[in-house]
Amino acid sequence: MTNEQTEENCRQITRELSPWIDPLDADERRALERFSRLVEELEGHKIFCDLLQQGQIDWRLRIEDGNVVSAHIEKLDETELGAFVPLARLFTQKREHASIRKIAAIFDRRVSDRHPIWWNFNAYRVGLRQFLALTAPNLSETFGKIFDIFINGHYVHREDEKEARYESWKKEVGGFTSRKVAFLLAVGSIISHVRSMRDYAKQLLDVTANPLSQVPTKKVESLPIGLTKALFSNEVVSLDMKAAPEVSDGERISISEPLIGHLLDFLGHDLAPHIHGGHIGEIKLHEYGAKMGSERIARKFGASLILPVSWMSVDKSSRLTMVKNHRGKPVIFVTQEFFNHLKRTNGETHRWELVL
Repeated sequence: MTNEQTEENCRQITRELSPWIDPLDADERRALERFSRLVEELEGHKIFCDLLQQGQIDWRLRIEDGNVVSAHIEKLDETELGAFVPLARLFTQKREHASIRKIAAIFDRRVSDRHPIWWNFNAYRVGLRQFLALTAPNLSETFGKIFDIFINGHYVHREDEKEARYESWKKEVGGFTSRKVAFLLAVGSIISHVRSMRDYAKQLLDVTANPLSQVPTKKVESLPIGLTKALFSNEVVSLDMKAAPEVSDGERISISEPLIGHLLDFLGHDLAPHIHGGHIGEIKLHEYGAKMGSERIARKFGASLILPVSWMSVDKSSRLTMVKNHRGKPVIFVTQEFFNHLKRTNGETHRWELVL
């Protein structure tokens, strides 16, 4: 092997291990800018601000003599929805220049998969894909399938097979309303995810416009490989509190989208629709061990992360069915490894994040 070949091999190895970013060409910049403008247009739309960004939809059914005779979705304006949906679906189209697929291809081509910009953008892309693959509550279809039928069978296109499926759903008021609620949740989730993707698209535009301005690589919102299963445990584990002297009972941590995927490994996918980036979890410290009277003779410490979630239930009476919103706080017990990657970011508000 020549010296030139050796140097080239070294350059390739360094590139594979480094968090590099390549320059964008003119078409790529235009695509990222178009994507960002479309997100900004939709996030300011009235129906998104008033209804879709809430992550929950309130609706009621009216039942007479055991039959559903009418349904009503709170705060839904059909005219606004009809204007909003054709623009929102552009993000899911394969050939659309502002689609997630087109923007993701730019990130895959121009940003190292070791760079924080790629990690975070990809986390939202994967998170949206996982959400759309989930089966909607009390239905047999996934959120993605319902979105496709409503888009291509009614709102944007009228493809024969999908329109027939849509019309068959309409024959049963209760089932159709459940599916429409799932459709609205899917639309809201798509916009919520692309809003976060837009933030990293803008970062990529800024960094490539000014190569001297680099995004910090030390503080990130994604977890290092290898901690997926080690981060959380299923039972209380004794902790060395000297390794986490700053943490006190009641501290709060902001749950980022990249962290949600790791939480689901332990909580189960039945909770996936209820946990979203930006939720605040609360750290609780536990003292436990054998006691003699009121004194502990084997003093141990544990900790847990309490997460707020919400869900819906249906309350049926003889003439009325009402959907109720509920909230709960499932608990995850954490290991020592959790504290090794938990750093305070704001002492006044007790905000934390996971860092390398």
